[in-house]
Amino acid sequence: MTAASSIPLVVGSPAPIERKKVSMFLCHNSRDKSAVKTIADALELDFGIPHFLDAYSIPAGEAFIPWIERALAESTGCAIFLGANGWGRTHLWEAEMALARARKDAEFRLIPAVLPGIQTQDIQKLGAGTLFRDINWADFSKRLDDTDAIEKFRSALLGEATQRNSGPARLTPYQIRRDAARWAKFEDRDASVLYHGKQLLEAERLARENADILAVGEVVDFLGKSAERQWSFWRNLAVAGFTAAAVVLVVAVLAVTQYLVAEARRVESLSRQLALLARDADGADRQLLIGVQSYRQASTVEAFRTLYEQSVKWRNLVWLINAGQSVETLSMMGGMAFAGLEDGSLLKIDLATGKAEGLLVDREHHGRITVTFAVEATGYVWIGREDGTIDVLRNAASLATPNLKRMRAAPAAKPGTNLRILSLAASSQHGLIIAGTGSGEVIAIDAKSGQKRWLLAEDRETPIAALAANEAGTHVFYGTQNGVMKVLDAASGKQIESIPGFDGGLMLIASQSDGDEVLALSGFGLLTRLAPSSEGYLFRDSVQMPGVLTAAAMISPKGWLALGDGNENLHLRETVGGDAGFGTISPHRSVVRAVAADGSDKFISAADDGMIALWSLPQSYAPASEILRPPIEPSVLRSDVFGRLVAAGANTDKAGLWMLDDGSWRLLADIIEDSITAGGEAIIAAQPDPTPDDGFVPIGENAIVAISMNPSATAIAWTTQAGGVLWRDLANGSSLALLLGRLNGQTFTLALSTDGTQVAVALKDKVYLYRMSANMQVVSKVITAHDTVRSLAFRPDGLQLALGLENGRVEVLQSADGRHLLVSDPITQGPAGGISYDADGNRLLVNGVTAADRRIIIVDASNLKDVVALQVRQAGGSITAQSIAASGKAFATGDLDGQLIIWDLDGLSYVASFDAGGAAIGTVVFDEAKGRLIAASSTAGLLSLPLQPNDLVAQICKKIAPNIEAAFVLSDALSGQGSKPGCAPTP
Repeated sequence: MTAASSIPLVVGSPAPIERKKVSMFLCHNSRDKSAVKTIADALELDFGIPHFLDAYSIPAGEAFIPWIERALAESTGCAIFLGANGWGRTHLWEAEMALARARKDAEFRLIPAVLPGIQTQDIQKLGAGTLFRDINWADFSKRLDDTDAIEKFRSALLGEATQRNSGPARLTPYQIRRDAARWAKFEDRDASVLYHGKQLLEAERLARENADILAVGEVVDFLGKSAERQWSFWRNLAVAGFTAAAVVLVVAVLAVTQYLVAEARRVESLSRQLALLARDADGADRQLLIGVQSYRQASTVEAFRTLYEQSVKWRNLVWLINAGQSVETLSMMGGMAFAGLEDGSLLKIDLATGKAEGLLVDREHHGRITVTFAVEATGYVWIGREDGTIDVLRNAASLATPNLKRMRAAPAAKPGTNLRILSLAASSQHGLIIAGTGSGEVIAIDAKSGQKRWLLAEDRETPIAALAANEAGTHVFYGTQNGVMKVLDAASGKQIESIPGFDGGLMLIASQSDGDEVLALSGFGLLTRLAPSSEGYLFRDSVQMPGVLTAAAMISPKGWLALGDGNENLHLRETVGGDAGFGTISPHRSVVRAVAADGSDKFISAADDGMIALWSLPQSYAPASEILRPPIEPSVLRSDVFGRLVAAGANTDKAGLWMLDDGSWRLLADIIEDSITAGGEAIIAAQPDPTPDDGFVPIGENAIVAISMNPSATAIAWTTQAGGVLWRDLANGSSLALLLGRLNGQTFTLALSTDGTQVAVALKDKVYLYRMSANMQVVSKVITAHDTVRSLAFRPDGLQLALGLENGRVEVLQSADGRHLLVSDPITQGPAGGISYDADGNRLLVNGVTAADRRIIIVDASNLKDVVALQVRQAGGSITAQSIAASGKAFATGDLDGQLIIWDLDGLSYVASFDAGGAAIGTVVFDEAKGRLIAASSTAGLLSLPLQPNDLVAQICKKIAPNIEAAFVLSDALSGQGSKPGCAPTP
């Protein structure tokens, strides 16, 4: 895709079969999906019978139950598949709904379909077993590609008798495919199957008309062999040789064409399959790489949507790397991350690039690195090992050679003793490093000499996994397995206090950086806040966090907790409760083993499988990028003919037109000054109310009420508080504003024609039309609409004007003379608050303004009777802005909740949605020259969303390390020959 204009289309289903309109619901266990899909493909490809299969029919992000209920209600029949996997919960619910409808609707066809391995006890679970007992089965118990079973299944769906007549069957695409399969099955030896004469000509005709169905290898070879055999026959008879040769030539050309069509369809189908797989794949790496591969196969709408979804979902992910083995512990310092690995090595990673900067190998075999602890003030990283060894890596963050020193040798091993160093903390005031061991010891050593200063021992069965010092360095806290937190004097190691009540033991203790409060997190996920007092540390409050935790870290600048669990989840939580940042996601494919943070806005996580991820926590609008805000919040955005962004807006004391030029906004026009120049001071302010309510002081109002600009930003029109209607030519920088008229009231609804020469303004049910002639003479006209006008739009050629009315109707006028052309029935639930023509002027796009009606409605502009509502995805709140790409291929809306939705207008299909900050979208515009969509909101400012998939791919692939890409392999069934997955270079 090169721009928004080429947003791809979904290839539609084949035309419905003749005689009867059939749409089948395929009820099945999700574990039988691949088998059912095989049969469904035969139904659709061979017979043109459309079907509903949930994995392929329900759009991403939609609740599936309403879709299933709607699909069942709209289907003409239901096939209930049952096989060795028995009933799934949703499967049985669907079957019971279908059975209930069949009892009420005699026209609703219900067909049991038997898959291999069906069990008698499963048959009895639906309708007391009567369905499979009383109705003939479609029997696929032997083979899924059983052609006779598929033919019987087709007949049952259509309510027709199975073909039993003797002699050659009437040719159908399915019959040709079946005969080709028979011929191929006997290794090309059964010449009796081959076609000749009129039958061959009919087959060739069907092949041309059904190229996407019959352009498969077996059929092409079969028809070619049939033509060759007939050619040989005529050659032997020396009759019509030239005719036979022509047939061969036609078949050869047709074969190539059919192959190309079939290959294109196969690739698009593969793209859609990969898009579905990306949503459900395990881990961020697989989701991102499969999403990219989906687009690389074919630029389908599903692939584009998946790229957007993955970009938004993983917007806080900076990079992913694979350490190649289990990561036991993490720490961060000085722009570097340090990962302790299973084999005892320490991996040093540059946080900016995600590249490994060094590997410290454990040549003395002290076992796994069990804990690391970074001290920013000294630049040291302390390392605890499995055998009880404690090392210090000095100058750790520097690219110079680090200095490793042994600070505690491994103690003598004793039977049943857990020597591992499980936790480390520092008391800067006393120059101590404190270690907690697996055998219940808390040891303080001198940070310079390594001499032991004191030791405190719990029982050997109580590992010290949680350890911390307060900010002042005077107290040491540690937690025991039996749910007790103890407070020690850092200098002497003497116990000051013992605090019980931490069920599940303690896994994290953290001192708040802004005070003396202490946070204690139990293994059951209960976070407790303790505050110092004259009576010791007292419980202040408790908050429940996620349970089954395996890793935890305090993100001090944010006051958040980063938590990992045994279900591969990563959580961000505020310490006072509630989600923070991205909430909960599942970036890893195994247990989250370690998380770490430093004093920045980043943190790092790692899992058992060696995957390490860096996360950035500032507000992110990825995949959008932020554009410098204009001086005021814009109500209109345009991209001029040179690709420069132009913005117009107004507030209580300012109104103007600005251009983004060389990285800064340049004022093009002061609209208030222009108004005064054209109409005097009185034109910008309404007369004060002569009888104001006592006690109320008038508040300021915008002098400029409404602004409109044509698509190419060559003209602008606006209305003022005093009812003035003004226009200015922007193509000529020296031109002055023209006062077109002054109305008796404020006008909020305004439209400007594409060429910039016509202005329409609505005041209640009156529409005022102004036309600028070549010599800038103004021609005006007043038309009375059928109701109060809420929205206006000129057709692109300027010949018609469409009105959205208060009563939900649409009215079309002839703009030259104001003659009424068409009026629709009500099409919105409330006022028609937004209206636009598509690029060709053939359709109107209408939206309501109430929260109860958040649909986009497509109306045929020539008769207003043909109405289609886009129901797949609705706005989050009332629609506030809409824009159509100049190419007419794409359409976008913004709403009160800050949600943007992009649609493909050709296929009327949902493309992608995006959250632009939660505040109302004031305006939105396509900038096709730069392949982006620009939206403005008070929260996010100006955001630029890429519309070119290659831009999204580039963003995604920056997150994936080469070693992850190299290890990522799709199955042969999905990858295709000669293709490379994900971000790998195209061969």
